[in-house]
Amino acid sequence: MRFLVAVSFAIWALASPMVLPADEDRTLGFELGSSLEQAQDYAQSRGWELMQTASRTHKSHWSVVGAEATVIFCKNKLLSVDIRYPGGVEEFVSLEARIRREILNGLPETDIQQINLGGNRVSLIDATFLAKDGSHTVVRLRSIDGEVDVLTMTWLAEVCS
Repeated sequence: MRFLVAVSFAIWALASPMVLPADEDRTLGFELGSSLEQAQDYAQSRGWELMQTASRTHKSHWSVVGAEATVIFCKNKLLSVDIRYPGGVEEFVSLEARIRREILNGLPETDIQQINLGGNRVSLIDATFLAKDGSHTVVRLRSIDGEVDVLTMTWLAEVCS
């Protein structure tokens, strides 16, 4: 019976739509702590472009054009990489399990919220991991008025002051 369960889990894991074979997948290969110039060079090497967001309140946020991602800097230091994935519950569970199993250790802290934001109902389920290198990763299932996606947010534990 244990063998059957193990085989079933292995088939499920191999058939999962998201492939996250290495630690770099939490950051798309960007190196946390690197400079803006280093990040721009890396993005260019991958065929991407960093474009600063137009927001006055988020001048440190840069969109990664060519990837569904945002990078956040503080004092010219890369502090966070946020990645958006299409999908819903199945993708969230698959991504959370892979990160827990392959990249990080231990069970995540979980948080469930529902808020109204600008007239929209926003529902969030977060699984937050602490990595061995001191970085944090959140796997988030997000629904905004029924539109569902999955995000990962990986950041250094340092505070930007």
